[in-house]
Amino acid sequence: MLDKGEITALLSKHPIFRSLPEKKLSEILSDLRCKTVSAADGEEVSANGLGLFLILSGSVLVFRKGHGLPVLLQRLEKGKVFGAASLFSEENESVTILRAEGDASAFFLPIGLIEELIRDNSTFALSYVTFLSGKIRFLNKRMSELSAPSVTQKLAAFLTRKENSIAQTKVKLASALGVGRASLYRALDELTELGLISVDGRNVTVIDPEGLSSII
Repeated sequence: MLDKGEITALLSKHPIFRSLPEKKLSEILSDLRCKTVSAADGEEVSANGLGLFLILSGSVLVFRKGHGLPVLLQRLEKGKVFGAASLFSEENESVTILRAEGDASAFFLPIGLIEELIRDNSTFALSYVTFLSGKIRFLNKRMSELSAPSVTQKLAAFLTRKENSIAQTKVKLASALGVGRASLYRALDELTELGLISVDGRNVTVIDPEGLSSII
């Protein structure tokens, strides 16, 4: 488990909190409303209340709720924050499911504390809004990928958003696209035959980025 100094360091590096002075960060760490929560592999990450979670160890998988296969939206690692987008929503139920990948822990900051920070610090409020704007842009791209007409186009859109190569199991890649493994394998074969990608085990390498973009 990380000590207070290490948690403070993680907060100070995050875009939402880095505008806050060290004294304020120390006050947050001492606030009795905050707490550390843990989850084992596959368990849902929760604190029985609304708030932000700063990942302290392990990683968290963010899935979109819905009918059929759960769709992996994002994989978040140490130092990342989740919960910001739904914190002030009028909906009572979250639209995502958060599950630990391996053992994971997070520092929980309740909604009451976040409201106080927003009211008392305009720079923090601006940082929060800026962070949300980035989340909206990311989710728009993901929705564009998931709504593509074919599995091949979904895969092409996903790969153009990544680096030149990814290393991911086919099960997780299928989940990220919201498709079955058989459909994924067909799409991988099609893009390989077109000379746009190469596949070696779990490694997928983009050979022709412009070609991938042209079929989306």
